[in-house]
Amino acid sequence: GKDVPRSWSSLPGYDTPCSRADLEEVLLAYSVHNPRIGYTQGMSVICALALTEMEKEWAFWFLVYVVRALPYKFFHSTARTEVNLFITIVEHHAPMVK
Repeated sequence: GKDVPRSWSSLPGYDTPCSRADLEEVLLAYSVHNPRIGYTQGMSVICALALTEMEKEWAFWFLVYVVRALPYKFFHSTARTEVNLFITIVEHHAPMVK
């Protein structure tokens, strides 16, 4: 989808065919894991950030944890501003993810 290439635009140096494939794989796995939410815009940025620091399996479980920790419908109603705010919070409180 269109979100995968855009997800890497804020992470220079990580945009490779392999990183895009990993991101698509993790997002697809998540949508199968949680069909109630599936994939929504904003997840790709969070997942891309996780993939810069961890293997695909860990990035998947990180995404599972993040989505569970956020209020229901966070990804349904969020805009790019909120996603960027979330990334800032993660960078501040969990710098090992950055």
